[in-house]
Amino acid sequence: MNMFQASKGARMLREKPIFEDYASTQCALSIVLILLGRLSSGRGFVSRIADILRPIVGKVDNDVELIVVFSDPQWKTIPALQSLPSYFRRVRVCEVISENELPAVLFNAGRKIAVGHRLIFLGPQLAWDVRRLPVLLEASRTATRNNQSIALSDTSSNGRYGLVGNIPKSQLHGWVLNCPFLSLSDLAISATALDEIGGFDPSPLVQQASCWDALIRLSCSHEISIIKVEGGSTSDGRTPFITRPYPVSEDMRRRYMASGLFAASAQERERNFIQDLAPDDASYLCRHIPSLARAAGPSASRPLRVTITGGLWEYHHNWLCFFSYFKHLEGTGFGTYKPVFDHLVTREDIENSDVVILSRCKVEQVRQILDWCKDLDIPSIYMIDDNWITVAEDWPDPYRNIFGPETQFFKNFVFGIKHADYVLTYNRLLADDIAPYAKRIVTLPNSVDLALFEKTPRRHSKRFVIGYSGSDRYDDRAFRALAQIAKTHDDVDLLIFGNLSAEQRAFMSGARAIEYSGVSYIQYAQMIREASPDILLAPLDATRTSRSKCPNKYLEITAAGAVGVYSNLEPYSWHIDDGINGVLVSDPDDWTTPIISLLDKKKLLRMHASARADVAKNYDATVVAPQFADLIRSIASGLI
Repeated sequence: MNMFQASKGARMLREKPIFEDYASTQCALSIVLILLGRLSSGRGFVSRIADILRPIVGKVDNDVELIVVFSDPQWKTIPALQSLPSYFRRVRVCEVISENELPAVLFNAGRKIAVGHRLIFLGPQLAWDVRRLPVLLEASRTATRNNQSIALSDTSSNGRYGLVGNIPKSQLHGWVLNCPFLSLSDLAISATALDEIGGFDPSPLVQQASCWDALIRLSCSHEISIIKVEGGSTSDGRTPFITRPYPVSEDMRRRYMASGLFAASAQERERNFIQDLAPDDASYLCRHIPSLARAAGPSASRPLRVTITGGLWEYHHNWLCFFSYFKHLEGTGFGTYKPVFDHLVTREDIENSDVVILSRCKVEQVRQILDWCKDLDIPSIYMIDDNWITVAEDWPDPYRNIFGPETQFFKNFVFGIKHADYVLTYNRLLADDIAPYAKRIVTLPNSVDLALFEKTPRRHSKRFVIGYSGSDRYDDRAFRALAQIAKTHDDVDLLIFGNLSAEQRAFMSGARAIEYSGVSYIQYAQMIREASPDILLAPLDATRTSRSKCPNKYLEITAAGAVGVYSNLEPYSWHIDDGINGVLVSDPDDWTTPIISLLDKKKLLRMHASARADVAKNYDATVVAPQFADLIRSIASGLI
């Protein structure tokens, strides 16, 4: 998505290189100072930054450049700005001609002229920390020059959003999507990654949160390395980026930031969003921001406002069950969604909704959320895709203390499925176990976004890649077979994408292994296609909890371009025609034989073609998204 808009409106006013042609020479880091507004908004900012940087970035330092960007020509008169070339070797000053002085325009102008491998953005109206800046600068200068961005995270400060402990890579995008716990000035952003996400979105809809919006899009598809820092904040300038009144509510900004992550351009993102707004909301925005009127148009139906709430660990579930459908419905007039952590939901979040979805909620706030829904007469849907009724009995370690009958999480969960207007689930066994509690159960097929996976080409090789991708499994027999085959077949490599127990990892010792840890779902789709697996395993034990799972492994194994070897248990036995679109293992003590039977490239191609045809016809996100839309519309209208 290319959002750069400032190239025509930016011109260089001052450039004082110490040696010839330095501006075209790449350096490790560009520090971009964004001077937004009048002099009074940050008169001392330039001097303050210069004082902090001078001991770190010396006069002879050629690996860091300083770029100053502004739109008000009065900034040129500041002595501190004029004196920067006296202290730093690489300095450029850029005035942006902009009618609206939108933050994203200045950000993008700075990026346009920067030659640093990574960029740090600072400004008088950005939150920044005098103690963290030197840490970030040093980490950026010494880091490997790859496409990874670097972020500082203070675990004590994260507590204000209810975030505790280390930030899991697999959940980072979900956390950023739900709350602004990372500050732009605490990041050194890869220039390549920033280009690939299209820079900062210049739409007026998001200018009060353009930094947060950029981090949402960055964390969606690119890796961010987190460096933990300790201690409370000593930040300067913790003020809103735009202090003047602005006609875009926080609710509307949040909905906009959740949308258009895959749009081809900022204009397409903005146009689709306006099409998906209720007519009154669209008219209000177009009156106050005339440039948006070009995107407005009649809608075939009344667009809905959906709020999706869940816990810290539910990002992947929410992507599969909700977010991917909104991606395919953008611009159709279906509606918008806002993701909010369940422990941060307010009554106002509920008031601004036509439907509220509680995704796997188990915290105490589920009671308050459902009470608000009832008071405001807003339909509520509780989504559950794992069997929390049976998990404590089936897998007492570690779940007895989480979902045992007397635990608070279990009681909150039961309250949720009892008091929500609808319970959404995907497995008939799970539906049977929920039936005694739920008012009404609705179901949908599971899905996978084939295009998301298949846009990354697979590598062709005469070798075989076999493995496992997913969360913990408590039966080791399939993993023993994987390790044995990898060690005894010279043409086989092992792929592990996710979690293994210590015992399972010990089996793999000595095998040729490719291993990846958890990442965002978008990155996972790209990386597993690049790994090009031929055979992936989907082992299940025979417990009710396992048999209540969704068939996501079948869908994602197929999307990855592989053929699956599955336990001959529900839900896989409902979807796999043994030997046609996969292989079913009836003897859990013998995974070796069925895996070896697939070490035939022609056989794999034939079976994958059958599986893909089935998935494309019945389970692709483009097929299920209209079913999802019909269900949500019917619930919002009280038709079911």
